[in-house]
Amino acid sequence: MKNRTNASVKKHYEQGHKYTSRQTEEDAVFDSYEWSHYEVLEIGCGEGTLAKRIYDTGAAIFASDYVDYDWDKTKRGPIYLLGSYKEILGHYDVVVMQGVLEHMDDPKETLEYIRDNFQPDTIISSSPCWFNPRGIVLQTLYQLFDLPITLADLHYISPKDMELEGYKLTWKTVDHDWASGQKMIDDLENRLPKVLENVEADVEKLLHWLKQVPQQGLGATIIYYLEKI
Repeated sequence: MKNRTNASVKKHYEQGHKYTSRQTEEDAVFDSYEWSHYEVLEIGCGEGTLAKRIYDTGAAIFASDYVDYDWDKTKRGPIYLLGSYKEILGHYDVVVMQGVLEHMDDPKETLEYIRDNFQPDTIISSSPCWFNPRGIVLQTLYQLFDLPITLADLHYISPKDMELEGYKLTWKTVDHDWASGQKMIDDLENRLPKVLENVEADVEKLLHWLKQVPQQGLGATIIYYLEKI
């Protein structure tokens, strides 16, 4: 992850690797709040599918991303901004980010900026969870050997990183079958040969062992909730 910045992540997405929302993660974020009648800001809205669902509840939503996803602005729906969230003014009841903080240069600074400038009652954010069989395998490779376990993540967010003065933090996990189950095996069968491309390693031996691991523990995605105290 050496020399990678938010600017390099932006270039990665502009070159065609645009973020597509995973349905279980989006559903968990959407189902976590009663959006109707609130003023909502989504930072890093991607294709805009979550923003549209929130808008359809009756909420007023402003959605931004720094990559152009060719949003349909001809119909009634969310207000979209192509650019940095720091160009946005005003206060919002809720700020939501789906798979965004791990791509920021400084996640803590981002949370503090949101708190100080948008002054939301609630911040909802999702990120990968690394405290499960899949995550521990990949983090071992990264922490010991600095191997590129993901294409775009600049940080590996933990609950400790999400603590924010003035807010109470709670969280839950989803995507349990991706953390330890067949989806984990399918993911690692595809990912590990690329991660270990320049390393002599018996990937098949590791995968054979992982297939014996019962599904357990935390899911592959964490949904964080920060509520103003």
